[in-house]
Amino acid sequence: MGHIATKEVIRNLTNEGYQSQTVRQLTFTTGVLGRKAASRLREHQITQTIRSESSNIVNAVFDGKLKVGNQIQVILDYEMIGLAQHVGMDGVSWDMLDENDARRGGFDSLDELAAALERVGFRFMPLDSYKLYRCWFRWVEGARQRD
Repeated sequence: MGHIATKEVIRNLTNEGYQSQTVRQLTFTTGVLGRKAASRLREHQITQTIRSESSNIVNAVFDGKLKVGNQIQVILDYEMIGLAQHVGMDGVSWDMLDENDARRGGFDSLDELAAALERVGFRFMPLDSYKLYRCWFRWVEGARQRD
């Protein structure tokens, strides 16, 4: 089975990562993604995530601590499910996203993506009022966690 990490271990790894070249973490939960998208993430079929400005990944890019090509640990429900490479990030508004963005994020439609964003906290204003960050990653072959 994959590595199970407690919240404390993940927090420590993340904090250490900001002070060294330790791999950053991109965290997901089944509660936010939904079961179908979480399954796609486990199968390494997701290559994009939408994040807020307060996200640790977005801040690491802004601070120059995460650059294109750097590795990221992908965590689902406190379990490391693989390693990915950071490919890039851009700032977008909701109306700039399309069905391809939804599919790259593991969703069948923009409506499913919108529901996931609302579950994670983008629910206090219309989605087009938020500044969103589209983060792309590529899975590192051979780094998949095996049972």
